[in-house]
Amino acid sequence: MKTIRFVTIPVLLILFTSYLFSATLPDIMQSVNTDNLDYHVRVLSGDTTAMIGGSEQQIEKRYYILTTTVKEENDVPLAEQYLTETLESYGYSVTARPVDLDLDVNDLLIVKEGSQYSDSYVMMTAFYNGIECWAHPSIVNPSADMNASGVAALLECARILKDVETSHSVLFALWGAQDANSFYKYAWPENPYMDHIIFNVDVEAIGFDTLGLKEINAQYVEYPEYMPVQEHVLKRLETVISMGSVDLSIARCVNCGGYGQLWRVVPSISFTQTIDNPDTTNPYLVLNPNMDGRGSDRIDFFDMPVFHDRAKAVVGLVADLAMNGIPDDLPSGPSQIGPAMLPESYSLLPNYPNPFNPVTHITFGLPSESSVILTVYTVTGNFVTNLVHDRLSAGYHSVTWDGSEYSSGIYLVRLVAGDVVKTQKMVLMK
Repeated sequence: MKTIRFVTIPVLLILFTSYLFSATLPDIMQSVNTDNLDYHVRVLSGDTTAMIGGSEQQIEKRYYILTTTVKEENDVPLAEQYLTETLESYGYSVTARPVDLDLDVNDLLIVKEGSQYSDSYVMMTAFYNGIECWAHPSIVNPSADMNASGVAALLECARILKDVETSHSVLFALWGAQDANSFYKYAWPENPYMDHIIFNVDVEAIGFDTLGLKEINAQYVEYPEYMPVQEHVLKRLETVISMGSVDLSIARCVNCGGYGQLWRVVPSISFTQTIDNPDTTNPYLVLNPNMDGRGSDRIDFFDMPVFHDRAKAVVGLVADLAMNGIPDDLPSGPSQIGPAMLPESYSLLPNYPNPFNPVTHITFGLPSESSVILTVYTVTGNFVTNLVHDRLSAGYHSVTWDGSEYSSGIYLVRLVAGDVVKTQKMVLMK
C-alpha cells in the first residue's frame, strides 16, 4: 500500500502541474475569483481594512493634492505597500520606479516571463492613485478614487497567469498617478521594455455600468499605424467573450485621450466605464454620477455582474494575447510610427482562432485598391461559401465566418486579389 501511494501521489502532482500550465482560455476565465475582485475593491476604496505592513490598516484616499508649496500624500504610500505585498504574495518580484512628477510615488512593475518569446511583452496597465485636475488645481481629480475595479482586475490577472504557460511575456504596470502614465516613455529613457511591447491592455473603472447596457467599453486612439492591430484585437475579444460565456457586448468610444494607453507609443485598447450616450449624437461621455473624488469606486455603486464579467473578459484577452501573440503581418510596434502603414504585398493572415467553434476571423492585406474574392472550400475542393466579392481599398480587412451550419473538419479559405491567389487551412472543431 505504501508503494502504491508513493507512486500515485507524484503522478497526481504531475497531472495537476500540467493542468495549471496548459490552461485553456475558458479555464483561465473560470479561474477569476470574484471574491478576490470584490475584496481588492473594498480595501482600495476604504470600505474595509487589510493587513498591511504587519498591522490592520485602512486606505481612505488615493490621490495627491498639488499646490506651489504643499503635497498632501493621504494614503498613497499605504496603497502602494498593499499592492506590493499582494503581488509579492503571488510570487512576483516588484520593481518600483518613480513617477515623473516630482512626487514621492512609484509606478509598480512585475513581469510574468513567456516560455518562447520572453523578450516580447503583452502589457496590462491600471492606475492606482490620482492627482488633482491640472486645469483646475483646486479640484481633486474625480478619477483619483474611481479605479479600484481596474486595479482589482489587474491583480487577479497577475495571480492567475503566474501559473499559466504563455508564449509571450506579460508586463503588468500599476501607475502611481492617473494621467502621469503618459510620461512613461519620457521618464524611463533606459526602459528595457518599450521597444518590445506588442500590445497594451489598459483598465479603468470597469465596475460602473451607468446606463445598464451590459457592455464592455473599448476605447482607443485612431492612430493610423495601429488601427489594424487594434481592430484585430477587438475581433479576438469577441471570441474571448463567447468562449467565456460572459453576458457582454462590445461598445467602443474612440479618440478619448488614451493616456493609460501609452498614447501613440504602442497599440492599445483601454477598457473603461465611459460610453457614448445612446440617446444623442452629442460626443460627450456619460460618466458615473457618483464620481465625487472621495471613494466613488465603492462596491455599492457597481453593477456587480457586469463588473465580474468585464474582469473575466479582460483577463481572458490578456491571456489570449500572451499565449498567441499578434500576427507578424499586422503593424504593431513602436518602430512603425510614421506615415500610414499599408501592406507591402497581398497577404492572407492565419485565421483566429484556429481551431474554432463556430466563429473565426480572417484578415487579409491589400497593398492597393483591388478586386477581392474570398471563398471557403472543403479540403476536397467543394465550394462552401463566398465571404467577399467586391472591390476594396488598400489596407487590412477582416471578415468573420460563422461555421455553425457546417460539420467539423478541415476547410480552406482562398483569397484572390489582383493577380495573387493565397490559401490557408482552417479547422472547425465542434
